[in-house]
Amino acid sequence: MNRTSWIALVLAALVSGTALGTRAAAQSSDPPRLLRYEYKVFAMAYGDFKEKDDYKAILERAEGNELRADGDFKAYVLDYLAQEGWELVQVVTPKNDLTVFYLKRVKLPGQPPSEIEGSGGPLPGPDKKPRHPRDK
Repeated sequence: MNRTSWIALVLAALVSGTALGTRAAAQSSDPPRLLRYEYKVFAMAYGDFKEKDDYKAILERAEGNELRADGDFKAYVLDYLAQEGWELVQVVTPKNDLTVFYLKRVKLPGQPPSEIEGSGGPLPGPDKKPRHPRDK
């Protein structure tokens, strides 16, 4: 390779590296978009689902192996929640027959606040203080 070709190759590499660096810097100068999340805590006790038809079908497919069916059923429930946009964040098992799943999903702009089952209404907004159960 002669000297002229070598210089041309080095210059081409420098120019392309500068162009890539400039493009990357331009992309990173955009302000980051902050995502808001909503969270769900979902507790599953073995006694709550062992009589459900879905669990019985999974237990039958597991040939009566309750340990395998337990895991398969929990995966089945998490797959269902994932279809609603929920993502598993953490799992805690405080007792042998109780599993607690902590989930989150992106909250879309303009989406109404989530309802808490049995609470009778949406969560309080940031300007409202949650009521304590004894304050009636």
